Amino acid sequence: MGEVDVNVGAIQVVSPADNKTQRIAYTSDGLPEYVGYARPGTAEGVAYWQIKKFVYSGTNVIQVLWCDGNAKFDNVWTGYATHTYS
Repeated sequence: MGEVDVNVGAIQVVSPADNKTQRIAYTSDGLPEYVGYARPGTAEGVAYWQIKKFVYSGTNVIQVLWCDGNAKFDNVWTGYATHTYS
C-alpha cells in the first residue's frame, strides 16, 4: 500500500518488490510528469534520488528524459522541476 503526502502534492509509494520509495509530480492536467525513486526513508533534499521526466504530446508520452542526462541515484527530489533533463 502507498501513502499520499498532501503537503507536497506528490504520492509516495513503497514497493516491496524493489524496496524503493517513489515520488510523482503531476501536470496541471493530472498526468505524471516527474517520477523519482530512492531507498525508503531518503529525505527529499538528499542526493540519492533517480528522477525522470515524461514529455507529452496531448496525453501520450513521447519522450522520457533523465535528470542530469543519466539514470544515476545522485539527485535531490527537492526542486525536481528546476533540474536539467536530457
